[in-house]
Order: sequence, then C-alpha cells, then structure tokens
Amino acid sequence: MTRVRPIVGAVLLIALAFASSVTLYRSYHDDEMGVYVALLQTSAPLPEWKEAAFMGDVSTCHVNRYDLPVELSLFQSFRNANASDALPRPLEKLAQLANVVAWKDARYFHENGNRFPFRIPSSRPILRVSRVGFNASRDRAVLCLESPVSGSLLFFEKVEGPSWRQVSQWTVWVS
Repeated sequence: MTRVRPIVGAVLLIALAFASSVTLYRSYHDDEMGVYVALLQTSAPLPEWKEAAFMGDVSTCHVNRYDLPVELSLFQSFRNANASDALPRPLEKLAQLANVVAWKDARYFHENGNRFPFRIPSSRPILRVSRVGFNASRDRAVLCLESPVSGSLLFFEKVEGPSWRQVSQWTVWVS
C-alpha cells in the first residue's frame, strides 16, 4: 500500500504536465491560425492576391535581428518557428478565404529544395506564408510573406479575443 501512493502521485504529475503542454500547443496553433485569418481578411489586399494561391512555408525573409525594429522575444520566436527543422503550416482550413496550396504540395516544395511539384498551375502566382512568431506576452506577431518578386514582414497585434489585425508591413527584398 505504501508503494501505491508515490506511483499515483507520479502518474498524476505526468498527466498534469501532458495536459498543460497540449494546452500550450493548441493555444499557439489557434493564435497562428488567427494571424493567417487576419492576413487574408485585410481590408486592402494586393490585387495579385485575388488569383494567387497561398502556400505555407518556412522562411525568415532573410533578415537578422539587427534588421528588425522589434523586441527580442518576437524575433527569437519568429526565428524558432522558421528554423531549418520546422515544417510549413497546413493552410487547408483557410480555403474558404483564399486559394491555398495543398499541404502535400507545400511539404514537397519544402523538402525538395524549394522546387514546385508539377500539380501547381504555373500561371497562378504563389504567395508563400511563413510560420508565425509571437512576442513573450503573445499580443504581437510577425510573419514573412513572399511573392515571386518580393518578400515582406507583416506585423500584427492582438485585438479582442482571438482576433488579430495587421499593423504594419516592412518590405525586405524586391527583385
């Protein structure tokens, strides 16, 4: 009977740790999806967005810490979310808001040296959307949006509830 109590305590501790990690995981992914929705519902989208297809990608727009006028926690989270071992975010849940590239094609692109699979129509511009980085208090976010001719960092702030709004854009490169 004496051995049962420590085992039960250990099992409860493990269950609590697991539950809290699941909650953090869901919170991050819900916030990330909220930022993507804000991006696609922007009041003045670029004209090329109408015919473009959005694809999840892993990218930092080739910037370093000293290029960005943002707090350190936001930059570090953005870099970590877009690390070399990260995977693109599936965007199929956004299909009612915009044209999206299927997850299998986005993953193929990511795993094969940024080469497009033949299934993506070449006449449709592809806008690549990075993973989202958040500041420590999770009320500001940044992502990279790359078109065939430019790359921009888009900055968001949290408004009421799960909603986000874009507050600024910084063009990083143009070809």
